Amino acid sequence: MIFGIGVDIVGVARIAQWERFSDQKLEKIFSDDELADCMQQHIRNWEKVAARFAAKEAAYKALSQTLQGLGLTANTMSFLVFCKHICIKTNDWGPHLEIDWLALEQKLHCKLPELTTHLSLSHEKEMAVACVIIEKQ
Repeated sequence: MIFGIGVDIVGVARIAQWERFSDQKLEKIFSDDELADCMQQHIRNWEKVAARFAAKEAAYKALSQTLQGLGLTANTMSFLVFCKHICIKTNDWGPHLEIDWLALEQKLHCKLPELTTHLSLSHEKEMAVACVIIEKQ
């Protein structure tokens, strides 16, 4: 059963402006692994960064919908806190979400059911888009 769907689209140029930010500032949103995955020959690939940012936004929207569907609307979490507990990893099949559900439960002060996430990313020169679906197992 689908509990939440989130979609986000981001302009790559907007995210590329973050080039002037320090890694410490970027690490408020992205993990070390995500930042490393977005490097190509020592240059940051801003299309990949934008797609991962869109994925985090889409996941946040999907989780908000999920929490509302579970009747947990009183529990809120900031986007930056959420970012610390989600990571977009890449394997041979492409990108996927890794969510620290236990940490989220502790932040939300509730027990969540077994949830599965699905992620789709795309980027093309100027735009990056992500879709996240959260379903109950």
